[in-house]
Amino acid sequence: MGKSSVRQVDKSTGLAIVIYYCLMMVAIGVVGITTYLALRMDWIIWYTSAYVLLHIAWIVIILSFNYETEKYFIPHYYIFMVTYSFPVTLFLWQMEVYTILLLYMLLPLMILFRYHNLKNTIYAGISSVAIIAAIVIISAKIQLLHNIDVNKNIVSFLNIFIMFAAMAFIILFLSFYSKILKQTNNENEEKKQKTNDAQLKELYNNVINYFEKKQPYLQQNYRLAILAAELNTNVKYLSEAINTYYGGTFENLLNKYRLEFVKKMLDDRLAEKYTMEYIYTMAGYSSRATFYENFRKTFKMSPLDYQEMEKLKNIGV
Repeated sequence: MGKSSVRQVDKSTGLAIVIYYCLMMVAIGVVGITTYLALRMDWIIWYTSAYVLLHIAWIVIILSFNYETEKYFIPHYYIFMVTYSFPVTLFLWQMEVYTILLLYMLLPLMILFRYHNLKNTIYAGISSVAIIAAIVIISAKIQLLHNIDVNKNIVSFLNIFIMFAAMAFIILFLSFYSKILKQTNNENEEKKQKTNDAQLKELYNNVINYFEKKQPYLQQNYRLAILAAELNTNVKYLSEAINTYYGGTFENLLNKYRLEFVKKMLDDRLAEKYTMEYIYTMAGYSSRATFYENFRKTFKMSPLDYQEMEKLKNIGV
């Protein structure tokens, strides 16, 4: 993955991810070592070591890619945590370390933390409940620990430690989730704004193309509502597009095209053939006063002065 294609996540998200994996490594290490001391089964040490090493590998990869890959690890990580933890959870449950089930109750928070998606979180919650039910049912049918007297102090310690670890994860979630959710909402708003801007620009381009080809501005009493109907859009959206990309109102745009039409007729010396009233009427003006006012404002002279100036140009004066 090239550096240019990587979007570095917000600092809050990155810090939360690092803290999460560090907490998991500490929690797994403490639970694994304590369980080994209670049961003296060598496989627990190897199991715990694999857990910790995998978390180290994941955090190294995530940091190497500026956290971009972390979000795509989540489904695989969730499946790993659910399946790989199952046998250890059975042992701990039968040791009466009942708080171990908090692990499965916290996993849906992790899904919500990175996806902000209620649907995925519900799926994760349902699967977690199913796993918890499976642990309880299997423990009732199959006893993995036979004639092993587990030290009650170790059991108490594990219950208390896992409880505090769960609280730490919840505090982490609450501390960072609002910031990350706000960042996500801002990004969504930016995307919506970019999409809206692109749609407005496209609509404005459609207006210009329509004006250039169909010359609807030559119609008297031509209004924004008529143009909106012709372009299959609404008045408010059309007005916003024109205001944004033309920098003026629909009336300003209409007046611009009408005056350009009049100017072309005067440049072509059609005023010698037609009256000025005929020319501005052809351009879509219904009021002489409005035409003269707009012409003076745009060209800094009256239509007759402009006509006279063009005559002098043509005779070389």
